Amino acid sequence: MNCLQLECKVDIFKRLRIIINEQDISISRFEKEIGVGNNTISTILRKESGISHIILEKIKNRYPQYSICWLVAGEQNNSNSKLIQQIKFEINSLLDKKNGTQSGS
Repeated sequence: MNCLQLECKVDIFKRLRIIINEQDISISRFEKEIGVGNNTISTILRKESGISHIILEKIKNRYPQYSICWLVAGEQNNSNSKLIQQIKFEINSLLDKKNGTQSGS
């Protein structure tokens, strides 16, 4: 295993914990919400063992705000970034309309 693989492997566990903490839920509740068996995620975190693509997909399906790219490699998915930019633009446009101003494009 090279350094890059080791770095990604270690970081995925930190990012899993970030999701659980940001959602303010227990690991057990997280397991239920993504639809995996009891102790699946807690064992992965405790042993820092591999995570299957099926579990990654379940996390993405339940928590679409977290991309698989971010979870695995710590990188934002470009399509997510573009979507976020579009949403920010739409919100700003609506706020400008509400305040009676026009946004300059």
